[in-house]
Amino acid sequence: YGGACRDLFDAFACSCGPAWEGPRCEIRADPCRSTPCVRGQCHARPDGRFECRCPPGFSGPRCRLPVLPQGCNLNSTCKDGAPCEGGPLGTNCSCQEGLAGLRCQSLDKPCEASPCLNGGTCRVASGIFECTCSAGFSGQFCEVVKTLPLPLPFPLLEVAVPAACACLLLLLLGLLSGILAARKRRQSEGTYSPSQQEVAGARLEMDSVLKVPPEERLI
Repeated sequence: YGGACRDLFDAFACSCGPAWEGPRCEIRADPCRSTPCVRGQCHARPDGRFECRCPPGFSGPRCRLPVLPQGCNLNSTCKDGAPCEGGPLGTNCSCQEGLAGLRCQSLDKPCEASPCLNGGTCRVASGIFECTCSAGFSGQFCEVVKTLPLPLPFPLLEVAVPAACACLLLLLLGLLSGILAARKRRQSEGTYSPSQQEVAGARLEMDSVLKVPPEERLI
């Protein structure tokens, strides 16, 4: 397909045209491979060339030129008496609140773009949108997540305080019982006990009666 063949001793090489590639120039080249469009999307044409489809506000073969606003004249004036102002890129209409467009010909509806996030509700007040955020979110666009305290699995004051009082009461009762037991044990040590004295005296008398004198022993 329009390529030039070159002899390389025992082989050959094809020099392809701008729209073809491959060992024998049999494959159509992709003109969008080099991303020629500065902005917008690149589309391959049947003739092997590319075409840039520019976004709003830009023009040119590669979408690199900004579109200048139209000047105000008798044939195209600003709607609703909006003044025409000049700027570095030309002239344009300074729209009043609630209007938009190059000639202020359309109503400004900022809520149509759905600027509120996370289920927020958009409403317009004095030409400016406001977001009413759902529970758990805040910020101009409801983009901030609120940090909520974690709920306790049970009421803390209703359970923890009585439990602490019961533990303290048990501790005091145990301490008091220990003190009384130690005092009773101390009183019973080193004192005269009549019952113990009677048992010991009876045992001595019985031993003296049963004991045989040495001179009465049989030979």
